Amino acid sequence: MKLHLGPILISGLLASCHGFAAKRGGGGGKKKTASKKGRGGFGSSTIASTSETQTATPRSSTELQEIDLGPAKTVYINVPPNALAPEQMKKEDMRKFASATSGSGARSKLLDEYGSFRGRGDVIWPSSLHLSRLIANCPSFVTDRKVIDLGCGLGLASLATLLGRPSSLTLSDVDESVLNLAVRSCTEMLGVMTNPPVKSVDQLKLDWANKSTWPQLEGEYDVVLASDILYDDSAAEYVADAIAHLLLRPHRQQDDSGADEESISGRALIVDPANRKNREAFVLKAARNGLLAEAAPFPGQEEEFVLINVTPA
Repeated sequence: MKLHLGPILISGLLASCHGFAAKRGGGGGKKKTASKKGRGGFGSSTIASTSETQTATPRSSTELQEIDLGPAKTVYINVPPNALAPEQMKKEDMRKFASATSGSGARSKLLDEYGSFRGRGDVIWPSSLHLSRLIANCPSFVTDRKVIDLGCGLGLASLATLLGRPSSLTLSDVDESVLNLAVRSCTEMLGVMTNPPVKSVDQLKLDWANKSTWPQLEGEYDVVLASDILYDDSAAEYVADAIAHLLLRPHRQQDDSGADEESISGRALIVDPANRKNREAFVLKAARNGLLAEAAPFPGQEEEFVLINVTPA
């Protein structure tokens, strides 16, 4: 079976995104350590304080990084130490890493030794950078929408969403420590915005394989954002189930003006590495759940990444 490709549809979606063009090579954004002062990108030079519930990871163990998402679209994100950085590794671990990355069968050895890093949310993956640049430069996807960042990791896409002024924003991840870091970054950003779109962000410890962790209300969100989460067949099917629950409203209702609430169509946007082999499982399960998933090469990164647009069928 071939994926339902929708390059014309997705090109149309991006037509109104003035100035959007994914950067070729690299991860689609400039990344460097940022100082705690002079963060003029949000109209202030002071970082807001965070509550105790959002500081499970000590400030000293994280690094504040500056991410360039486009012209005048800079965000700052809290990043934990890289577990594979030389300064974080013990001598024994460094020898193991050197052995796994050299000689014949290096790729197989890497997967054996470091397969647990697949799906980790405590690093900024290239897919997340591309999704974030898309949202930052095409804010209409999230403006005045109820948005959930599914498997948010460190929350880069959520920071981009705040630039687009959503009506609400929920960050979700199964890793509570990573989720707390993401919420901290968003809270700090809101604290320095001159006119923040929301007072605060919500957080949800969500495991897409465990329905008891899902929001009780079906169709609670207008937009679901995700990146690089279709890393195996089981994850692909669980994600399709979770997105259906988050987007599909069981009953249509009309507001006082008679307008159908479904006129704001639910949508999920997923950026996925092009070499992933699990999109077919996702597309099939999405269709069984009443969703239409259309995939097309990501603009400017056509050979490396895919943009999946998911809407009610």
